[in-house]
Amino acid sequence: MKDSEDKHILVVDDEPDMCWNFRQILEAEGYKVSTANGGEEAIDIVKKGNIDLIIMDVMLPGIDGIETYRRTRKIDANLPIIMITGYPSTNHAMEAIKLGVVDYITKPFSNEYIINLIKSVL
Repeated sequence: MKDSEDKHILVVDDEPDMCWNFRQILEAEGYKVSTANGGEEAIDIVKKGNIDLIIMDVMLPGIDGIETYRRTRKIDANLPIIMITGYPSTNHAMEAIKLGVVDYITKPFSNEYIINLIKSVL
């Protein structure tokens, strides 16, 4: 059994294609994957428990990724979160890093990079 088979990753992105792509990549590696299209939905999933890692876009409808990060940390302070963005901003990056995200990466990125990053976190 792969170590990844018991790990559950939540992907939060308002682009359905991005969620679908992550699902394909991560399930092929043996991870269980849930997706959310916004911050509120992500928080509801985290409240249910059993999430090992969140990969989350900074720009989300409603509450943004930074605020979603803050709220999820109140639910599970040890939950690792990787922030992704298609619109890099020094302010967002600095804020995310100060808050304690595992990594802050810009789109596009290679499948190999994200898989290796996830393996290093989990």
